[in-house]
Amino acid sequence: MQPYTGALPADNLTAQTAQEETVADYGRWDDARNLLILLAGCALVLLLVPPQHEYPIIDDWIYASAVRDMHATGAFTLPPMSQANLIGQALWGLAWVNLLGFSFTTLTFSTLALALVALLSFYAIARTVGVPPWGALLGAGLLAVNPLFLHLSYSFMTDVPFLAFVLAACYCYIRGLKGNNLAWLLAGSLLAGGSYLIRQFGILVPVPFVLYLAVESLRTRRMLWREAVAAVAIPVLAFFGWYMWAHDKPPNAAQMQAAGQQADFMFKDPWLRTAGLRALSVLPLMGFFAWAAVRLKRRWWWLAPAWLVVVIWGMYALDLPNETWLPPTEAPFFAQIGSLSVQFPFEVYTFGIYGNILRVGGIDFFEYDQQAIWSPEAWHLVWLVGVGLGVLLLAKMTAVLFPWFKAKAQGEPLKPLSAFYLLGFLTFVASVALPGAFFDRYGLGFLPFLILFVVRGSKSWSKWAWRYSVAAFALLALFSVLLKADSVSHDNARWQAGQWVYQRSGGLHGGYDWDNWVGGRNDAYQIADKPLDGYRIEKTFPYTSLLSGFATRYVYAQTHSDLPPLP
Repeated sequence: MQPYTGALPADNLTAQTAQEETVADYGRWDDARNLLILLAGCALVLLLVPPQHEYPIIDDWIYASAVRDMHATGAFTLPPMSQANLIGQALWGLAWVNLLGFSFTTLTFSTLALALVALLSFYAIARTVGVPPWGALLGAGLLAVNPLFLHLSYSFMTDVPFLAFVLAACYCYIRGLKGNNLAWLLAGSLLAGGSYLIRQFGILVPVPFVLYLAVESLRTRRMLWREAVAAVAIPVLAFFGWYMWAHDKPPNAAQMQAAGQQADFMFKDPWLRTAGLRALSVLPLMGFFAWAAVRLKRRWWWLAPAWLVVVIWGMYALDLPNETWLPPTEAPFFAQIGSLSVQFPFEVYTFGIYGNILRVGGIDFFEYDQQAIWSPEAWHLVWLVGVGLGVLLLAKMTAVLFPWFKAKAQGEPLKPLSAFYLLGFLTFVASVALPGAFFDRYGLGFLPFLILFVVRGSKSWSKWAWRYSVAAFALLALFSVLLKADSVSHDNARWQAGQWVYQRSGGLHGGYDWDNWVGGRNDAYQIADKPLDGYRIEKTFPYTSLLSGFATRYVYAQTHSDLPPLP
């Protein structure tokens, strides 16, 4: 047992973690260069896909209304459709609005600023736990060009601001734990409290780091109570402050709906099965970040087929009862690969069919609104590749856990990185097992933890591993930027069509965002991505779909056939 020396124990270097080095092991020019590259890359994306827009995206009209009302009245009111705590993000948006005036463009720039904070924090975390500069840059780049992260950064949704506060808090916590520095722990506590004031799940952020301190207190036989108090004080104050503000207010419509969904879902018969199906549905998303981390030592080769058996069993053993909150409307799915036909009985991960990216962009794979970009067979082939890589990633994670538990059982001290990974696990569980409804964007919260797991081994990558990783990064970046460009083009056309109809009819059904932000819903006039039965096309609004080979697509302004034409 090591005596306590007034600082948290230093990390023991093992064969598996020998690559963990400090920032000082590299010249600071390496980090400065990489940060410049990261900033230049973000600027390039903004030039290619300008963020200016004056219409809501997904559900951000809910959160924008809170900022608008605060700007007008000086008081915060939780919007009727907000499940999130929101006040922290509303204050952030209000600061931007006070400087630049209220607009969706202003609020989008406020999110983009926090997106940059998230990327810089993630880079700093990677460097602090010993990832070499190029590996940390690749990790930050993978997060930046993830289609979920990129799409949500162009909105005032809570996902990216929440992630920014979480990653910044984790960086401060890790710095504080590695150096036994109360100031860093307090900074992490402040940021964790801020994350709770955006989303309720922020209360989880300090938990793994306090558990780390508890384990270290037992191991060193000295209570680290000052560090624990510093780490948790502000989130606790934020929790009780929010409770005091909200406890005497009746729940709003969104909170009652969410509570009803959870009451019908949690701890009921389909709950664990549905959580398992959700975990399987994000397996391809996990797999596409496997890169060179899938390399297994020879003695662990059996883990890959073992996990494959578990996944295949899960696909067919976990059925979809009617009570489930996974949308089952398109199941079963079929993939035709040559002469091989494979049936999948659950919803595949599709970058947004039910989760706000492709559907909002009007470029769905399964022809919900218009002609698909790819055939279902081609997309399912991509999906199968993702599942295969995901299985390998699960095998790699399992292979790491066995020696980790053995080392801890032999008395090796924990590392702050262990707390970070535990937070990733808690985030995963909270994302897939707790919500009454599940969307692809819920997967964004645990992606940084997966990416860090992958790039931690980058120091030992071969040239071929680096070539593969850079090529995969380039393909992901190309896909995400083109996808976002298509989404912007489609939204511009859709809102032009809505304004054209609105000026002539005074009301229309233009989509969930239009109906709730503009108002005046009238189903006799519709905006859609395909001709509707019983409606007459009044005017078409073209846009270019880059992912479809620069094909021209259309948004249709339509009037019910029983009504006279619009003037």
